[in-house]
Amino acid sequence: MIKLSIVVPVYGVEVWIERCLRSILNEPLFVDACELIIVDDGSPDRSIEIAEKVCAGYGNVRFIHQTNKGLGAARNAGAAVVQGQYLWFIDSDDWLTECGLKWVLNALVENPDVEIINIDYVMSNGEHSGVPNNSIKEREYLGVNYLDNSVVQNPVQYYIFNS
Repeated sequence: MIKLSIVVPVYGVEVWIERCLRSILNEPLFVDACELIIVDDGSPDRSIEIAEKVCAGYGNVRFIHQTNKGLGAARNAGAAVVQGQYLWFIDSDDWLTECGLKWVLNALVENPDVEIINIDYVMSNGEHSGVPNNSIKEREYLGVNYLDNSVVQNPVQYYIFNS
């Protein structure tokens, strides 16, 4: 069973895509617990060529190709085909820190009924985002209740959703 589906939209990121994908694929738990869906949003550079080379040999990686429709449409195309219990959007110019995927998977196993996980992130200069999650502390919420009781300021890639 696939626990986590990771969707990576790709457009014009040939400089960063290899680092992004290797940070996901090199995690030991990836093969057994995850799938990776790479959405080519009509990228005009070598991004997809690089991605295909990096992902060669992985049976749990799929590619979707479409004409350029923008980031939201690329994410939606990936989300439409996920098979995992949870969904995580990762931008193709971002990368996971060492053991980042392990931390996420452990959180999902330890909290089997969770609908949304909000994760912290570190910027490329090494500092934490500083963007607060203004939900009421020490409470658990279900889906829409979280949104009702929270000021969501982080971009979508800093959330893992029950799909």
